[in-house]
Amino acid sequence: ITTKSPEPNARREIGFRLGNWSERGVFFDLNQPINETVGVRLVGESQHNGSESNGAFFKRSSLFPSLVVRPGGGSELLLKMRFSRLSNLDYSGLPPEGTILPALWTLPRSLNITATGQPVSSSKVDGWNLQWKQPISANWSYEVALAQSSSVLDQNGVFTDDFFFPNPGPFYLLTGLNLTQRVKSTTLSA
Repeated sequence: ITTKSPEPNARREIGFRLGNWSERGVFFDLNQPINETVGVRLVGESQHNGSESNGAFFKRSSLFPSLVVRPGGGSELLLKMRFSRLSNLDYSGLPPEGTILPALWTLPRSLNITATGQPVSSSKVDGWNLQWKQPISANWSYEVALAQSSSVLDQNGVFTDDFFFPNPGPFYLLTGLNLTQRVKSTTLSA
C-alpha cells in the first residue's frame, strides 16, 4: 500500500485478510472530495502474521493520508503523508546440521533457535511530500516539491555458531546482533 492522491469521485473500500499461522489483517481506502477544489484520502492497513517457527511473528500498521487543493487555472497543491510501524521477532533460520546435512539428530522445521527474552525488532517510517504544480502556458508548466522522510530501525537477532563455522554437535552457541539506525532526509526539487 502506498500514499494515493485524492480523486474527484467519492470512494470507500475495506478488506480483510485471514490465513494460516494466525494471519489476520484489515485495509481500507477512503476517498472524499470536499468540494470542487479540495479532496482528501486516507488509506491504511493493519496486519499480523504468525509463523510455523515457534514465536516468530510480523506486525505492520500504516496510515497514508493525502490532501489536494486545486484553486483553478490548472494549478494544484498536493500533500501526501506516510506513517508506518513494523515489529517482528527475528528468525535467523535453522542450522544445516540436523536439517539438510546428515547428523545424529533431526531438528523440526518449527524450531526457532533464539535467546530467551530476545527483544522485538521494530521500525518506524514517517514522511511527507508537498507538491505545487502550476501551468505557465499551454506547453509549459513548473512543479516544486518539498519532501521529508525519517526512519528509525532497531533490529535485534541471534545467529547460531554454525553461521560462522560448522558445528558437529546438537548444542549451539548464540551470537547476538543489534542494529540501530536513524535517518532523516529533506529534499527540495523544482
